[in-house]
Amino acid sequence: MNKKTIIWIVVGLVICMVSFRIVTSKGKAKASDTDSSKPVYTQKVAWGTMRTSINASGNITAYVQADIFSRVPGKLIQNLVDDGSYVRDNQEIALVDRDEIGTSFTTATVKSTLSGILLKHYFEPGQKVNPAMPVATVGRIDKVKAVINIPEGDFLKIKRGFKAIITVDAYPDRKFYGEITMLGAQIDMLNRTGQAEITLDNSDNQLKPGMFAGVEIGLASRSGLIVPINVIIDDGNTKKVFVVENNLAKERIIKTGMTDDSNAEVLSGLKSGEELITDGQRKLKNDDPVRVIVE
Repeated sequence: MNKKTIIWIVVGLVICMVSFRIVTSKGKAKASDTDSSKPVYTQKVAWGTMRTSINASGNITAYVQADIFSRVPGKLIQNLVDDGSYVRDNQEIALVDRDEIGTSFTTATVKSTLSGILLKHYFEPGQKVNPAMPVATVGRIDKVKAVINIPEGDFLKIKRGFKAIITVDAYPDRKFYGEITMLGAQIDMLNRTGQAEITLDNSDNQLKPGMFAGVEIGLASRSGLIVPINVIIDDGNTKKVFVVENNLAKERIIKTGMTDDSNAEVLSGLKSGEELITDGQRKLKNDDPVRVIVE
């Protein structure tokens, strides 16, 4: 084989290689051009629990409390019990120098009318007291109440016995649990709210009368198919979502039930285990080819 022949063979091989690369490159470009599938993210439709609730705020009060009065006018001589101390029903809590014309000097006693904690004295020794003004307040705080006002639209949704979760600023990481034990008989015409009382156990004495309370009242709880609320496309007449079937986007008309800020209960139109499109669904039409992105 002479030198000239070898040169022509090499040239031929180079031409073949270049041609092959051009053909394969065009093939890839053509395949890429014809791939019209749209990328989407998905999650499986699953059962969950939906809860709805009402949020309100109010104040912690003693479970029962009573203002204690002096039976006679006069000057307070001494407070016999300190604030925060336990007192028994009929226990003496203060002494008063009687201030009655024509009466010989006698010391009057002020007695508690309730067993509980002496929450507050209102007078210091030397100050004048009279039967129209309380000398002290005594309350029972082994249980306490959260007293709240609820807008009338929500007030009509709650009943006695409904459970509630209470939080207070003093214990930001702790939740207290109670239930509604009183509902007001009328709506306040000025602020359009109704009053409710929630009773809580306070045997550890952590809750104090006067604390500000945040309250969440549970209205309903039930199991069902749950989907993120932001995957639902609502045109005002129908609600729909998209699922993936055989690499195609399939439109599903759904009916929803309970909702909250994040999720919606699906009453019909979806089945557990279906592959729900959670991102990219608003650019889809029925039977569009899709490509699921795996994170």
